[in-house]
Order: sequence, then C-alpha cells, then structure tokens
Amino acid sequence: MGGRGSSYHRVIAPTPPPAAANDDANDAASAGATPPLGVTLAQLQGMDDQQLHDFLIKVQSVDIPAFLSDHHLQRMVYALGMNDKPEIVSQKQFDYETSFAGGHTAIYRTVNDTSVGGNTFTADDICDMLTDGDLTYHGAGMYGDGLYFSDSLSGSKAYGWNNPRTVGAYLNSKARPISFSKLQKEYDAFVKTHPQTRKALGFAKSHGSGHHNSYAQFALIRGYNVIYNARGGERYYSVLDRGVLSMTRKRY
Repeated sequence: MGGRGSSYHRVIAPTPPPAAANDDANDAASAGATPPLGVTLAQLQGMDDQQLHDFLIKVQSVDIPAFLSDHHLQRMVYALGMNDKPEIVSQKQFDYETSFAGGHTAIYRTVNDTSVGGNTFTADDICDMLTDGDLTYHGAGMYGDGLYFSDSLSGSKAYGWNNPRTVGAYLNSKARPISFSKLQKEYDAFVKTHPQTRKALGFAKSHGSGHHNSYAQFALIRGYNVIYNARGGERYYSVLDRGVLSMTRKRY
C-alpha cells in the first residue's frame, strides 16, 4: 500500500539481547563515542568528489551489529555515529503541537511482532528501540531507505499485520526535509559534476535494500535528514535521523 515496499515493516530490528555478540560494536557507537570511521556528518558534507567516493565505498566494509539491517544506508548511519534519540515530550505537549494552534503535522509509524535470528520480539520491543535504543535502525523504502512514517494514522495502521503497535511523532526544529521530487533533481544535477561520487552512489545502490536506490545517502551528503513524498492521499516520510523526531511513548 502507498509508497513503501510491502515488506518494509516485516524486517525490523529488535532491541539487542543483553549478551549480543557485538557488544564491542555497540559500545563503540554509543553516545559520545568517536564514529567507527572517524568521520562525522558535518565532515561528510564538506568532502570533495574523491573524498565522498572513498567514504561511500569504505562504508560497506564497516562491521555492524547483527540485529541491524544489512544494507548500505544502515552501515553509513552507523559509521557516522548518527544515534541521537528522539525528543520525548508529554502527551499534552504532543497534542498541542500537532493541533491547528501548534502547527506541526502528526506522523505515525506502525511495526509488528517479528522473529529475528530465531528470537521473537514484540512490536512494543521495537517501539522501545525507536524511542530509547542506543543505535538507530533503518529499514527499506522506495523514497530512500530510513524510518518510514505516514501523516495518516489509518494509512500507517494498514501496515500492521501481526499484533501491531503504532507510535506518533512530529518533526522538530532539527528536521531538514526535502521532497522526493526535488531530491531527485538535485541528485541528477550533482552526479553530472561529481563523477566519482556518481560511481560510489551506484555502488551504494547495488549494496542497498531491495529497492536499490541511494537517495537517502545523497540526502545526508546534502544536509537533509527527512525525505517526504505524497502518494495515494497521504504523505510518507523517510526519517534518516531519530533526533528530528519529537514523540511520546504512547501506543496507538
């Protein structure tokens, strides 16, 4: 339904078990730690053509915890240490901010009970990882990989199929959104003048999710952290940085 892939919510990272085999990797990516490749998001955005190429290629060799999704954007976000958590607000503030007076649009994400590596995780576990987990999980999507939300509560719930839970959020002042159509135009113009980055984005695409695009990677290079696209009466949001979200812990 809509713009997301039909399997988007079926491949969701659980909260890692306490005795995870990648504890060292978890510790290295915790808040305040040096990013695994020693490159910050700000430094990435200042790179020249060859530097961007080298970074995007090197990202694929980053060792990530097994409970994260295994595609290029996930490795890139992990390599950059992009693990800021959402802003948690009271339900009263959330209701006000998403009212006509507050002026923010409420957006929703639905997840399901799932099994990963033989272990079963509830939808509530997965919601807890979004709000409180030390690492940021990213899934797959047609408009760039990321954390997908919808501005339609019923539209989001349509992705529920196995004891689902839905959480709400709004974009705060950290959000740097761009429409998918504008991002595509910027992408096409950029690669014409950055041939090495074009090659590396192609490499990223070939190591991406099932949708095989590298728009999310390009968005981060250009300083955007949310990609939105209207389709079928609702607007989808691919969120690349949890820090742009303000939300409660309410389940819908």
